[in-house]
Amino acid sequence: MGEQALFTLLLPPRRDGADTAFKSSPSVRITRDGAEAASVQMSRPDEASPWIARLPAAQPGRFRAEVTLPSGDKLSCQFGVSAAAGETTDVSLDLEYLRQLAAATGGRVLDEGSLRTTLESLTREADAERSAPPAVERDSLWDNASVFWLLCGLFGADWFLRRRWGLV
Repeated sequence: MGEQALFTLLLPPRRDGADTAFKSSPSVRITRDGAEAASVQMSRPDEASPWIARLPAAQPGRFRAEVTLPSGDKLSCQFGVSAAAGETTDVSLDLEYLRQLAAATGGRVLDEGSLRTTLESLTREADAERSAPPAVERDSLWDNASVFWLLCGLFGADWFLRRRWGLV
């Protein structure tokens, strides 16, 4: 809502060579739930330009726009208008709420003056963490080729001895 719906109509030349021009400027008929909501006249600055109509979106809902061509055919489209979400339009800060939230969660509210020092301290901590050796070094046992060959040898020896002693 608060925006404009823009309708553009450009008629291609007809195959049979008949004239596609409108005798008068066409109008866009807007309906909502089958009832007429508005009617907007189309206009164009010159003969080569497409027909244009603008409709301010004043109420939410699902709409249908329809234009009757000189041949009697009708072109239509459907569009929707929704109310703007408050989260995206009202972006002012509620500082008192932020302070209460920070106090309840163990955080703090930063003002413009403390942002630079906070950013610098976070950068220093990140650099120190990257350059520090890991606390625990882990080696995967299953990614080791010698363990694979050891297991293959044990299973092979088991099979060989069972066959030799007649246990298979």
